[in-house]
Amino acid sequence: MTRAARTVLTAAALMTSRVAAADEGAPPARFGDRPHAVTAILGAGAPTGVLGVEYEGAPVEWFAISAGAGMGALSPQAAAMMRIRGVGERYAMGFGGGASYGGARISNMDILGPGSHDELHGSVWLNSEAYLERRSAAGLVLRFEVGAGRSIYTSRCDHVEEAGYGLFGTYQEEQVSACSDEQALRVLPFVGFAMGRAF
Repeated sequence: MTRAARTVLTAAALMTSRVAAADEGAPPARFGDRPHAVTAILGAGAPTGVLGVEYEGAPVEWFAISAGAGMGALSPQAAAMMRIRGVGERYAMGFGGGASYGGARISNMDILGPGSHDELHGSVWLNSEAYLERRSAAGLVLRFEVGAGRSIYTSRCDHVEEAGYGLFGTYQEEQVSACSDEQALRVLPFVGFAMGRAF
């Protein structure tokens, strides 16, 4: 082997080892290399309730499926969601759709009386959302989501006229009656903030 050939082979070997070392030391992609995430969710009207947990798995970078559960204002809740997202280096933005099961307590505007609210028990909801998510190099997940849910079935709905004094000083006892169909089938907005870990 000539001296020139040995020099070329040595240089090639050094370059190969340096590329391999760079590949080994490169940080994982924040979305593509971490297809799983577990988050805690704080919500107002959210599918997983006031406080819930969620697991998300992404078979491909731009599509994810999630399942979660939590505690709502009246009862435990469970939810599933499919999400489509555009992914950057640190951020993802997307839309989701899914279904959930659980109750809801909805306050009504009442100027003259002490107030009223509707209680939906055992409701099935269809939900849609838009969200923005950020992931750190270490795998920390932060996500803000807004959306709306529509109840398509409610096992029981109570309309509650609350006890108290009205605008003119008259006292009203609490009265509970069955909701109308319009009160039982509602569209409700929601917001949620999730924080957790991707892996």
